[in-house]
Amino acid sequence: MKRFIILAAACFLAATGFAQPQARHHEAVALDRKTNVLAVFGGAEMSGSNMAITNTTWIYDGAWKMVADAGITPRWGSGLNFHQRKLYAYGGLAWDSSKNETLLNDLYIMENNKWKYLTHGPLLEQPQLVSLRNTLWLIGRSTTNKQQVEVWRFDAVDRTFVQADQVTLNNNSNFYACGDMYGNLVVVYGKDSGIVVNNLSDASKSFEVTLSKSISKYSITYNEEEDAFFLFGGVDGDRVDVTDLWKIKSGMAEMLSFASGPAARSSAHLVSPKGGILLYGGVQGGKMTNDLWQYSGGEWKEKK
Repeated sequence: MKRFIILAAACFLAATGFAQPQARHHEAVALDRKTNVLAVFGGAEMSGSNMAITNTTWIYDGAWKMVADAGITPRWGSGLNFHQRKLYAYGGLAWDSSKNETLLNDLYIMENNKWKYLTHGPLLEQPQLVSLRNTLWLIGRSTTNKQQVEVWRFDAVDRTFVQADQVTLNNNSNFYACGDMYGNLVVVYGKDSGIVVNNLSDASKSFEVTLSKSISKYSITYNEEEDAFFLFGGVDGDRVDVTDLWKIKSGMAEMLSFASGPAARSSAHLVSPKGGILLYGGVQGGKMTNDLWQYSGGEWKEKK
């Protein structure tokens, strides 16, 4: 039996050519906090000298494995999250044969390592899925007003989306949506040389912080254990990748020091497993990456 498993794994690697997700851009990343399983879906990757959009889904649970590559249109910039132990994907951008972009608005669920279509919803740019207690939320940029982020609630019984709110951004920087440990829905976005934490459920917990430099295309995550946001990297005002790590809590921002760690990058992904934070991928000097790092106890360690 062990020989069969080893042989099957060898055949899988020979068929795909990769033991982990190929370096890509605008992929979707999600973490199941119950199991610390990381999922990576879709994105744009190089195929020879050409850029291609993929629909592969990989998970990392101590080792990488591809779990699905069918049932859903290849896409990038999708929303992805675990909700009640199931993986959901929403929307994003697809390419036609001429590489013209099409904005998607479909919701899928993964069952038995296959993507299953559920329903269509609102057309949104940069969609993000948030799992908050018993509700799956969809947050994305309005297609009619780039300064507006729309908030929708998914009704699992009727399989429909119900609009719940709108958030006005101060600029066109990236934004991040999450649920905190108190059951609040939160949207975070950049403003000048700072970060705005907009608590949609409890306005009294909203705040702004100032950083030492203006950055965009940063990575950010909310960590329940510390009830704080962690922000890494991005591009500064001189269009240079940075490697700063910030902890943001209760209206205060603290830059954390570390001896060594991941290279400066933008457009990476941060998630918060138990015991630290994980950083995946990103773009370093215009080059796509696929490395995985964990920050815990004041130190970065690369995970293979």
